[in-house]
Amino acid sequence: MFSFLRSDHLSPEWTFSAGSIIWRLMLAQHGRVVGECRDSENKVASFFCLEMSTGKALWRDLRLDEQWWVGIEAVQKDVVLLHAFAKPDMPEHKGIRAIDAASGAQLWRNDDVSYWFGHDDRVIAYRDFFERRVGYEIDLQSGVLLKTHDTSLEELHALRYQAAEEQSLPEVTLPEIFVEEEADAALAALVVKETKGKELSGKIEYICHNGFLAFNFHVQRRDDTRVPPKLENNLIVYRLPEKKRVFADVIGRNLRGYVPDSFFVKHPFVLFIKDQRVLTALRLWKS
Repeated sequence: MFSFLRSDHLSPEWTFSAGSIIWRLMLAQHGRVVGECRDSENKVASFFCLEMSTGKALWRDLRLDEQWWVGIEAVQKDVVLLHAFAKPDMPEHKGIRAIDAASGAQLWRNDDVSYWFGHDDRVIAYRDFFERRVGYEIDLQSGVLLKTHDTSLEELHALRYQAAEEQSLPEVTLPEIFVEEEADAALAALVVKETKGKELSGKIEYICHNGFLAFNFHVQRRDDTRVPPKLENNLIVYRLPEKKRVFADVIGRNLRGYVPDSFFVKHPFVLFIKDQRVLTALRLWKS
């Protein structure tokens, strides 16, 4: 669905309906967004990758032989790294599946090691033995074992620190907690205008970025007599400095609680998940 633009209204540039709950989103190189979906009723996890600029699915509904106890470990350059678990119902990750973000094809698989961190074109993994841990350097693209660290992990600890220092993530702006007393007076007035008299639940979060103000808040449903009542998550966007509201929508309904980090900015879009299943991109800037 492509957008139409008027002076007082914006509509989504594109939407992607995942078919089940979108659990995680991560960005890959070359303007791609990778997602993890979970269908708790059928115990199925699946994965997708979209072209950020258009919302076109490069691939979707990718499932593994183990369909539930899997998840996204990391996205390193243009490779999606998935994990399994050492045992069902246990939090310890084990195994690595490397998936090409462009095609969805499996590049390699290693069921014996666990992901530790990434650096350049290497995956750093480990395996625990009785009273010791062994580290491994694995080629990101091929899965070939490059080096084993079985006597000391000092070199890898230093490399992990270096990797954290050099880490380069796609530029993303995440929302901040709105505190009226600390906010710019003009921005605070807009937020108060939209929320005044409403029965709020949880925090108000906002992003002020390149001439736009986007913020969300949760309100209790007035027609809900349950205790506690279900919530609705509202997203509002203003164009500054005209202080003109250009977008407003309920992006979450029948929520059991406050949902933090409901939206983010990846230029030129503000992105949010509507009703837990539809990734939505609203273009705020022409480029």
